[in-house]
Amino acid sequence: SNSIVKHAVDGSVTWQKVHYKTTSPYPLEVTSLNSDADGDHIYISGQADAGMFVSKINKSDGTVDWRRQLGTAVSNNVPMSVAIGSNGNPIVIAKLGSDSDKQGYFSLNESDGTEDWKTVIKKTSGNTTASTLALHAKVDSSGNIHTVVWGDTGHPNYYNAVIKHNSSGVLQSISDYRSSYTNE
Repeated sequence: SNSIVKHAVDGSVTWQKVHYKTTSPYPLEVTSLNSDADGDHIYISGQADAGMFVSKINKSDGTVDWRRQLGTAVSNNVPMSVAIGSNGNPIVIAKLGSDSDKQGYFSLNESDGTEDWKTVIKKTSGNTTASTLALHAKVDSSGNIHTVVWGDTGHPNYYNAVIKHNSSGVLQSISDYRSSYTNE
């Protein structure tokens, strides 16, 4: 099973929690973790048989402040990264397998997990429009979200792109190699 463990400086376990999704007894498969700016909370994202989820967890004792399901309730939607926006809100970047492997960006309100905005991009050219994965998301000092996207155009041809959205999720630029993307 998947669990989140907090260790003390000496290596002893402070707390350990298995995080279950809300509709099944099976544990959530955690795919990414990040902490807020003050370090009081962590955000985990993961997938399960009923879709993808994100949770806000109190770092002191492991209690879940909130948990939200993102996108449709299917197991092939996979959150790949959680970034923290300049306003403190978590931004989850995900592969939407239920939607032809498009990339979804979800900004959630840090206080209650409600969706602030969502945007989706898709690959529109290249050898294949499938198998793109949004990997490493970072937020710069202006609040822009930068994501490295890895695309499979057939072995051994794997290409990367850097995609930039502003803090409201509006596509700003794409530095891509060998293919093109569009905002939806």
